[in-house]
Amino acid sequence: MEVDLAAECVKRIEATGEIRIGTLVMDDDSTTIFRIRCQLNRNIEKWSDIMHVKKHLKSTLYKAKLMLFLFLIAKIRGMHKH
Repeated sequence: MEVDLAAECVKRIEATGEIRIGTLVMDDDSTTIFRIRCQLNRNIEKWSDIMHVKKHLKSTLYKAKLMLFLFLIAKIRGMHKH
């Protein structure tokens, strides 16, 4: 339903001929942007909304922190073997 509603809204806005949508800010739902691109037969840019960007950034930083920690543990263990 959300997919159909979003696609219909974009289609109606562009049907007026006054506005051409080039970018949509939305969640990371690939089905919606795919449907809109197919209906308009062109590539509309999709930006992630701020909540999804924050979530992805936190996840990426956590993984980097964990990898750094594991690297340091391996390095310390290597130092003690000699």
